[in-house]
Amino acid sequence: MSITEKLYIVPNEVDIPQNSNGLALIIKKYEDEKVTQNSLEMLQKLIEGGLSLKFSETLVLQITDKEQFKLPNSINKVFLFGVRPQQIGLNINSLRNKIMRVNHQSIVWTDETALMINDGAKKKAFWIEISKIYKV
Repeated sequence: MSITEKLYIVPNEVDIPQNSNGLALIIKKYEDEKVTQNSLEMLQKLIEGGLSLKFSETLVLQITDKEQFKLPNSINKVFLFGVRPQQIGLNINSLRNKIMRVNHQSIVWTDETALMINDGAKKKAFWIEISKIYKV
């Protein structure tokens, strides 16, 4: 399976990967396939190399600014990359790179992946916050 085959476009119902690790990565949709590919590669390195999780067990969604949906209850960690919390049904305001706890979910809103790819400071700010969740 290629890395772009891993990417889900938001359906009416979200199918959770088999043996889900409870993590959802929700990224801003890009028209440029190269940007999408680079974004997914960066996220795969983060998940597998940084957090020691299986990327194949992570829910990855790509959405536009106008799309909205609610995540299944089985997801307990959510990282939003250039996607507003309101787009996943959260009627809250959040600071970038700060953990929000809503019911049983830990949610971190951060910069879009295209901005993070070449910006070490943005990556570091995000990593510092998610390392608190995973205690790495």
